[in-house]
Amino acid sequence: AVLDGNQIMAVERILSSDVVNIDLSAGSRLPIHATSLGKAIVAFMDDAEQKKIADLLEFKPLTPHTITDVSSFLKELKITRSRGYAVADQELNIGLKTLAIPIFNAKGQVEASFGVSFPWSRTQEPGFEDQLIERLFEVKNKA
Repeated sequence: AVLDGNQIMAVERILSSDVVNIDLSAGSRLPIHATSLGKAIVAFMDDAEQKKIADLLEFKPLTPHTITDVSSFLKELKITRSRGYAVADQELNIGLKTLAIPIFNAKGQVEASFGVSFPWSRTQEPGFEDQLIERLFEVKNKA
């Protein structure tokens, strides 16, 4: 995904066979604040740019788990930057969890993100998320 104004735009989508799926295809736009794809991009921008983008967002609650204010969003970006990847836990859709990593250009600037979504129920499987995170970092290191 890439940043497109106050949203993210999907560049590519590979469908899963899991029951929980979101209606997303290349060109689809989603809110930055409720997606790991959006958070993964904005978290790795400088603080001034983060604040500028946060001020453009509506923070519309999409589920009871959606971040709905600038302060919480900026706090989540700091956590994301610290751990190296973003999480959206049922923030866009109930029953959907997503993880995403930033993709940097040759100048070291974040320009896109790459992520995975899965049914929240899979979080109960020991080691499942850790395996996904490991695979995301493998992709990042090859990009």
